[in-house]
Amino acid sequence: MKLRALLPTVLLLVVGVVACGDDSPTGPISPEDAEFNPGLNIDLATFTELPSGVYIKTEVEGTGAEAAPGDVVTVSYELRLISNTIADASPPNLSFTLGSGRVIAGFDIGVTGMQVGEERRFIVPAELGYGAQRVGPIAPNSVLVFAVTLVSIEGPGTS
Repeated sequence: MKLRALLPTVLLLVVGVVACGDDSPTGPISPEDAEFNPGLNIDLATFTELPSGVYIKTEVEGTGAEAAPGDVVTVSYELRLISNTIADASPPNLSFTLGSGRVIAGFDIGVTGMQVGEERRFIVPAELGYGAQRVGPIAPNSVLVFAVTLVSIEGPGTS
């Protein structure tokens, strides 16, 4: 009889735990673990892996000086998830000081070294993106795929 009396409580606990979900990280954490949608046309062997773990690939060469930390850069970009869903895009251009922490670390790393007019794709591992937090449509521990064009570079300290 006591078991029968406890059954509703046990069921309520089980339902409560399942309904609350699991706060553990989800999604692939590294580009090597990601299953990219074929529409993204990503073959990691054609990208260069930087020491940070960010993968870059120049699609169109640029000209002039390379963007360096401290420079104010203006970019246009599109961010896609590995499912090929667009998660964000620049409105139409984004200006920021490279290396200032205004953007995610992986974006700073991917833009560093670009030249004006260069079009580059880069793949950012979760720890250099949004990590274990959810940001809008971006699930925790998501690998991020950027397509970026460097529009302009201004010297350090200018805006």
